[in-house]
Amino acid sequence: MQEALAHEIEGVLGAGADDSSRPLSFAIPYVETFLHEVMRFRPLIPLNGFHNTTEAVHLHGHAICADTMVFINVYEAHFNWELWGDDDGEFRPERWLSASADDTAMLFGQQESHRVLSSSPLVNASVSASS
Repeated sequence: MQEALAHEIEGVLGAGADDSSRPLSFAIPYVETFLHEVMRFRPLIPLNGFHNTTEAVHLHGHAICADTMVFINVYEAHFNWELWGDDDGEFRPERWLSASADDTAMLFGQQESHRVLSSSPLVNASVSASS
């Protein structure tokens, strides 16, 4: 992986170049996929910020009352086999080479149409208890 990353960067900047002011993301897709996989595989935080709902809603069969504290379990979302397949525990940057923009947006919480609810009874019980 290191060699592939170095080869791609050198291909854009040139061997031995030291130009950190030049934007690279458009020209280095493998480096970008590597960084996406690092963020998926080793999230900086286990949970996102806590929020309170402003109104009662039903989401995927779950009733969520108004003023209920909600959050996303980042670790579970990043290692959910239903989203990532049987290799969810493998560090594999190549998975991002075929990912659509919607998949990338979903991972980093920018897609409104995708939500991950926990299958954990403990999490579901705590949601019910806080309602």
